[in-house]
Amino acid sequence: MPSAVLLCPGGETLTGHQAWQAAATAPDRFIPTPRQPPDQRLRVAGEDVDPLDLIAATLRRVGQEAQQVAGHEIEDVRLVVPAGWGPRRRTWMRHAAHRAGLPQPTLIEAPIHEGRLGAQFCLDKGTAAMFAMAWGLAARSPHSIVFLPLRAATRPDECAWGRPLDLVLLHHRLAFPASKWKPVRTRLGPGAPHTVTLPASAWPKRPVADHRRSWHREFRDFIRWKVAADTLVLTGSQEAFELQADQVRALAEECPAHRAQTPDTHCCAEINMGRSRYHPDRRYPYAELHAEYCR
Repeated sequence: MPSAVLLCPGGETLTGHQAWQAAATAPDRFIPTPRQPPDQRLRVAGEDVDPLDLIAATLRRVGQEAQQVAGHEIEDVRLVVPAGWGPRRRTWMRHAAHRAGLPQPTLIEAPIHEGRLGAQFCLDKGTAAMFAMAWGLAARSPHSIVFLPLRAATRPDECAWGRPLDLVLLHHRLAFPASKWKPVRTRLGPGAPHTVTLPASAWPKRPVADHRRSWHREFRDFIRWKVAADTLVLTGSQEAFELQADQVRALAEECPAHRAQTPDTHCCAEINMGRSRYHPDRRYPYAELHAEYCR
């Protein structure tokens, strides 16, 4: 079930698919990613909104669906949170569960897990800018292998967990199989500087209708992913990269200011990989790249 929320004029809150469907007629009241920094106040259609209420609305809907499936009241609640969350963020999530009318939850850290939860990517200001440029380049360069050697980077304490991975971004027209990456990497030299100019349109904000198309079984413009030779290899069309591009841009352009104003704020992008979770696919399973601005 999507975590999106839409706030109706009368005070009613729509979640999941209902929120996405109503977004076409009320885009100014639609919040596609309700998990916002705890200290951040949102303005939705000219009204102040507490992010805690958005998370509570989603949890309340999940609880109702779970109770309907189980046929009885839910007594044991377990919520998966990013590894590295401190006491403040954990308390905030517990408050959201309480506001949703759920029992006291057990919080479980989400480690890196190939093929299920996906991968965690921690960025600073420089890395976020580099990631955004690499993302835009991969979308528009069908003959390039965009390689970010990240394994040797020094990781902050909150991200010092899981198996470190490099990152490769590929346009699908290159038809480069992830299995060939290791021998290619061994032949890489020191490289030479090049200048690449990307248009401002490289990181578009796509309309809601474009994202809704990804729910359909016949949708093909999703990002394929594979872990090979300690590298997360992402392959997609220009459309696939552009559907996620606005999140990537926000990491570089908006997160530094958020962190400067509120150092403990959570600022991230949740990048979808694989086919939609509503149409399970063993070859291209759904996962997420959780890219978090850490310092």
